[in-house]
Amino acid sequence: MSKKRNPRYKNSQPNQSNPKSPTELQRCQEELRQTRQSLQVIQDQTKDLSAREAAVKEGERRLADLEKREAGVAGKESALEKQEVEIAAMKSATATRAGEVAKRERIVSEREIEADAGFERRNRESLKKLEVEYAALRDQLDEMRTNVLKKLDEELIRTREQAHAYLDSEIADRQQRFDEEIAQQQKVLKRRNDSLTEAEKEFDKRKTQIARREHKVASDETVLREDREILQATIDQRIRDDKTEFEYKLKEKDERIDRLRKERHRFEKKVNDSEEWRRRFGHKEPEAWIEDLRKLEADRDRLRKELLERPSLEDGERLKNLEEERRQWEQKRAEMNRELGELKARKHDWLIAVGEHEQLQHQKASAERTAEILQAEQEKLREDVGRLRSLYEQPKEREARVGVIEQPRFEKLPDLAAKVSEEEWIENIHKLCEESGLSFPRRLLYAFHTSLKTADWTPLTVLGGVSGTGKSELPRLYARFGGLAFEPLSVQPNWDSPQSLFGFFNSVDNRFNATPLLRALVQSQQAPDSETYPDGMNDRLLLVLLDEMNLSHVELYFSDLLSKLELRRGEKEGVNIEVDLGAGLEEYRVPLGRNVLWVGTMNEDETTKTLSDKVLDRANLIGFPRPQELRRRQEATLADRQPMLDCNTWNKWLCHKSDLSKEKIEKYKTSVEEISQHLEQAGRALGHRVWQAIESYMANYPGVRDSAADDEARDKALRSAFEDALVHKVMPKLRGIETSGESMSKCLDPILEVLSGSDLGLQLTEDFELARSVGYAFVWRSAKYLEANQ
Repeated sequence: MSKKRNPRYKNSQPNQSNPKSPTELQRCQEELRQTRQSLQVIQDQTKDLSAREAAVKEGERRLADLEKREAGVAGKESALEKQEVEIAAMKSATATRAGEVAKRERIVSEREIEADAGFERRNRESLKKLEVEYAALRDQLDEMRTNVLKKLDEELIRTREQAHAYLDSEIADRQQRFDEEIAQQQKVLKRRNDSLTEAEKEFDKRKTQIARREHKVASDETVLREDREILQATIDQRIRDDKTEFEYKLKEKDERIDRLRKERHRFEKKVNDSEEWRRRFGHKEPEAWIEDLRKLEADRDRLRKELLERPSLEDGERLKNLEEERRQWEQKRAEMNRELGELKARKHDWLIAVGEHEQLQHQKASAERTAEILQAEQEKLREDVGRLRSLYEQPKEREARVGVIEQPRFEKLPDLAAKVSEEEWIENIHKLCEESGLSFPRRLLYAFHTSLKTADWTPLTVLGGVSGTGKSELPRLYARFGGLAFEPLSVQPNWDSPQSLFGFFNSVDNRFNATPLLRALVQSQQAPDSETYPDGMNDRLLLVLLDEMNLSHVELYFSDLLSKLELRRGEKEGVNIEVDLGAGLEEYRVPLGRNVLWVGTMNEDETTKTLSDKVLDRANLIGFPRPQELRRRQEATLADRQPMLDCNTWNKWLCHKSDLSKEKIEKYKTSVEEISQHLEQAGRALGHRVWQAIESYMANYPGVRDSAADDEARDKALRSAFEDALVHKVMPKLRGIETSGESMSKCLDPILEVLSGSDLGLQLTEDFELARSVGYAFVWRSAKYLEANQ
């Protein structure tokens, strides 16, 4: 404490050359006591601040618990929605099966009618057989006519009278039977009409029940409406079928009456013919003939009745199958009703869970407000502590903290390489990678190199894809064999501020904890011949790798730096980042030079966070192809490190102003505009910056800038560059678009037509089809076009 006296009182200390009076000594002691009291107050406030920080952490823990419970509720909601979809599908299938059963019932009725017609045909055949027998008997009568002629003449009058009496009696009996049958059929028809009336009453009753169910369960309105329509259709169909059946039977009875009348006339004609025949020919006794005729007619009626009443074996089997199928459907209907009850119970539980979820949301909002209040109070207390601490800090502490930051990150840097062309430099990197047992597609290496060259438009290059495909190895080998300083950073899940990148002041140890990245940035901006700073390297390139950058939310720790990197565009004056050295000290400024290149890698799994539109819009997202064949690497050795690349050489490779003619660029620009118009159907669009970044990428592509190449080779390179730029800048904009409905027909399908146009000659169709066929939303996760164009 003695080392931190207030400067305003430094001349108040007693010494031999300036003795103080007792009054002045008492005043100094009183001021010292007040100073100690102030320090005690500061310590108490610091303790209070620690307690409030603990309260904030407890609130954050409660927020995390609430988020977990929200995730559980969301999972339950998803499961319930899936079950509701399954129930709707089962109801649709039930309605379809019910339609099939009704259709089969109609088919059975039609076949019964056909069977009746078949019975009449067989009856006609029986009558024909009887007529044949009658003809045979007639032949016998012709043979016997000589013997019976005389006897028939004597009994002709008596026979005629008996025959007339018998026929009149028989006709009267048959007429009575027919009238009774008609009356019975009318009774049956009446009973059917009564049953129809009962069915209509039942239908009205069901309609009332359905209306009550609609009033009781509003959420099941659609299901009830479908049940009502199915029931109405079923009843209407049954009424139509019964009406058709009754009309058909009534018509059949009328036809039978007409046939019986015709038979009566035919019998009368036969009697007259018989009398004429008996008059002319002789035969056995008429009673015997009449008895035989009666027996034949009785047998005919009996056979006809049996044929009419007996169904065929096929119809019986079909009826049995239909009854069994009906029993199964009734059983399934009962099971579905039981499942519906269970689902209603689940829905009730879901509604309770939703209520709990809303209550938890209110609690979360309240906890967030409390956390905000506590954070505001914490910031206020920190400001008070910083203001009070500044009274006792000494200027030499800044020098100590700056000294930690300005410690060189790289020592004994390799010499600069001789001048080399861009094509030779890239080919050398590709060759040394293969010698080291790591082979990357040449198109992928070109895309990575060109993306780094366009850092003014896209400050960040992101490498995504399956784990283990070389996303982290490519930047490391690119820096090793290309002559760049390399600074890798392993992103941690707890990174939540720019301090995670650059460091912070440790108040416990009273020192500044500088990260290797901050030290490397400072060294990269110092001149190599500086007298005050050794090992400066502003004439060389520094490649910074954020490995697995989406383990934490990128916006929390990289958003400010990304915005400052974008501010460099078009500016001749430098842009700085400010590093907080602690309370009361001026911030330390670090220039953001263009000799620092930023690269990040990301895996696509459940442990990582998705990149926001802000990050994707300011980055080139390069996807690594999934390996089709796993390659061996028998020895883990690397080729020697190459001399370092001169910044002047790198700057000569850059194309700051596009030199592409309007004729060469027009068709590519038009296709991007068409894609933007189709994106409007999904509520999205492409901004001016997207096309500007694409054109810059095409202008900086190595093959396009190769002056030794012919026009055909340059056009091919230009097409490849445009293909890469579409994947890097446009395809991420399509992420999440639904792959069904209007989004598919009005957005994705027209974009596919643009990409597959013959005038562009792109090879993106297979990757695009794969992106919209996996899952319910568009996700670009392949890079087959790289293999197709190697």
